[in-house]
Amino acid sequence: MRITVGDPDAYRATVFFNGAPIAMCTMADEERGEVIVYATDRAGHILISEATGDALAETAHGSVSVFIAQCHADDGFDAWMRERTEAAHLAMMKHARRGGIPYN
Repeated sequence: MRITVGDPDAYRATVFFNGAPIAMCTMADEERGEVIVYATDRAGHILISEATGDALAETAHGSVSVFIAQCHADDGFDAWMRERTEAAHLAMMKHARRGGIPYN
């Protein structure tokens, strides 16, 4: 599997390089065993090219695994959460209309 920053599933992907999760990965290719990551300094800040103003990137080769978290849109959780949120909101509004409880 190959995934890049612009892919729809990229925000749900976790990339492992040589068994460890990596951050700031812009491209991962399991078949080629290649990752491209932003170059960072010791503090973790992305390095910027003084000549072009672009972020610097590094390419590394090794064991690459890409895991994409499954979306729970089909399991009914969103509908359940919406129902609970609306019920809580209605209860709060009913309470507020009655004047609430004075906190002295």
